[in-house]
Amino acid sequence: QQQQQRQQQQHRRRQAKQHQRPQSPPDAQAHRPKGGADTPPTDADVRQDMLEQLEVRGASADLLVSWARDEEKVITQLQQLGDHRAELPSDVREVMLRCLHGLTNLVGLTNNGGWFDAALLMDLYMNMQPMGIEAAVAIAPATCAAAVGLMRKLDQSSSTVRPAALAQLATKAAHCLRNMGHTTSTIVTAEEVLQQERAILQALSWRVSRPSVRSWLTLLCDRMDVLTRGAWNVQLEWVFTSANASAGMLVMHSPAYTPMAPRQMANGLLCVFLVVACLVPLEALRPASVNVSEWEELFVKSQCQTSLPTCALPPVVTASMLELLQLATGGRLCDLQAQVHATLLTMQRVVIDCGTRQPQKPLVQHQI
Repeated sequence: QQQQQRQQQQHRRRQAKQHQRPQSPPDAQAHRPKGGADTPPTDADVRQDMLEQLEVRGASADLLVSWARDEEKVITQLQQLGDHRAELPSDVREVMLRCLHGLTNLVGLTNNGGWFDAALLMDLYMNMQPMGIEAAVAIAPATCAAAVGLMRKLDQSSSTVRPAALAQLATKAAHCLRNMGHTTSTIVTAEEVLQQERAILQALSWRVSRPSVRSWLTLLCDRMDVLTRGAWNVQLEWVFTSANASAGMLVMHSPAYTPMAPRQMANGLLCVFLVVACLVPLEALRPASVNVSEWEELFVKSQCQTSLPTCALPPVVTASMLELLQLATGGRLCDLQAQVHATLLTMQRVVIDCGTRQPQKPLVQHQI
């Protein structure tokens, strides 16, 4: 019996020593994604205390899955429409986005991504309208005002602004379109704004609040922060700020769902800036269809850099970071690689476009 007790004591000591050994990244072993090649990872194996933190932060897997399903439905709808949908010319859309900036400032929707939400609402409505270009241009100013009016009604913290004030700023955008040569009315009335609000509600089945790329970035960064137990909190704050700024540029140049949906863009931006922050190696996000030299050249040009970032983490920590990245985004590594590739290509096009364009004065004044 004494020998048996000694053996049990030695066994307990060995177990205690094993528990005291440091793990690579924070709790990486506790929630390794178990999704296969065809199955994205889930939160099924995440510790209960971390699941509770995700709920508190509003970053649960249920929310991620719900948003993803809604986005897939929109993608299916747009695919069914095919070419039979309105698409604003790039110069007209730029005027409308500048107008949205002024309108969101006017009603106080500036703290929680109001401009991103309104831009997404405008793009979605315009994409679902089977009409010609001129017809789309004609309703664009009133649509901008209506989109912001609807967002204001959803946001209780925003100021109370009458439709007439929204129509006044939309009228300035209409004047810009007329000066650009488009045959559109130069006056937007309060009644037209209210009429477009009803049209948007009907076209989108009263589903006005939808996650923009900024909403997705907030969700993904919160999930990464919780899953890494705050180990990279400072770096993730920088990643969010940088990705959010780049998202604004991409939205200015790319209508929603053309070519990327908000989630795809957010996933791509998160990965890109994790690479810039030296938390993930660039090579790990390279699609198999792209060779190394092309991949590195694309990254350097899209970021306006002269050299590549070097991951600061050892290989064992890097492997766990990639696993946590899949868990945070709810996507497979191969999907993330494709989304990073699409994001870098879009960023490169924006860099080229900005380099070839002449500086312009603001097309719409942001104050009444």
